[in-house]
Amino acid sequence: MNLAQMTHKQQLIAGIVITLLILAIYGFTRFIPEITTIESLHKATEKTQNKIFKNRMSDEPTENLDELLAKIQDQEKAMSLIKESAEELEARLAAFDSQELRVRISQLANKARVRIKTNQAVTSFPQMNQFKSSKKKKNTKKASSNSNLLLPASRGWLARLSPGTVLHRPLQRLELEGTYQQIQEFIHGLDGLPWQVTVIQMQLQKMPAAAPVGLPQSLKANLVLAL
Repeated sequence: MNLAQMTHKQQLIAGIVITLLILAIYGFTRFIPEITTIESLHKATEKTQNKIFKNRMSDEPTENLDELLAKIQDQEKAMSLIKESAEELEARLAAFDSQELRVRISQLANKARVRIKTNQAVTSFPQMNQFKSSKKKKNTKKASSNSNLLLPASRGWLARLSPGTVLHRPLQRLELEGTYQQIQEFIHGLDGLPWQVTVIQMQLQKMPAAAPVGLPQSLKANLVLAL
């Protein structure tokens, strides 16, 4: 059975399934590996710094001084390499206030013929607020707004990329209207932008009005983009 022989409902279901598969493959092959690498580099940097701070020389070193100096130099070189790798990865990310990136996203939507109904920054992070509240109750001596939080994967990407975390990135919420093919073209087009842009949340809904006979059904897509 080809696309023309399928009912509108069958086309919609098939489109949603394919879109979700594309989104899952996109996230696992591009965004998640990058974020995992940045997390590993951050942990390695902290571990190396802790080792340097703990390597205090006693009044009478038990090891040869040259050997101690060589170990310190090796650790400093390792930190330098980690820093260079982190800078290369961060260079793929746009500046937090990059208006050019937002313009590129709007241009991509026009090219894909999808209509942007809502385009606003995400400013509410309920999962993050719950986490801070929980931490404050457990330990009132520590500030709940720690700027170096590295949240576990179970918290979800909205919380892990929220302000006050190691992986903090600006998030943008878009509400789009278009056909399945148009929305698919828009999502694929994000991969071709000069900077890293990733869909971390997506919801698809059928528009209330049925499409005229012979025309594809219009959909509404709610996306959250990590910029």
